[in-house]
Amino acid sequence: MFILTVEIKTKSAKRPDFIEAIIENAKGSNQEPECIRFEVIQHQDDLDRFTLVEVYESEKSLDAHRGTSHFKKYASVSTDFFEVPPVRTGGAFIFTPING
Repeated sequence: MFILTVEIKTKSAKRPDFIEAIIENAKGSNQEPECIRFEVIQHQDDLDRFTLVEVYESEKSLDAHRGTSHFKKYASVSTDFFEVPPVRTGGAFIFTPING
């Protein structure tokens, strides 16, 4: 499995637009056959901060995700939402209860 986390800081005025766009992207992503899960977390201490947790069968699955219409739509509208550029970190589980 391949995991991508994305740390996002939105502009306060753009937060509602970001939430709408990321939920649409997350719903589409969770329908992809090789997406294990796509979660959106809003931080309690700063409502403009979000963490995306994306779990795919492989890094190749993530590449396929980036070619989907829902991702392309999100990517085309999201650049104006961010206070600072998102920070992306990829990795692999060393432990997870998913799939045993």
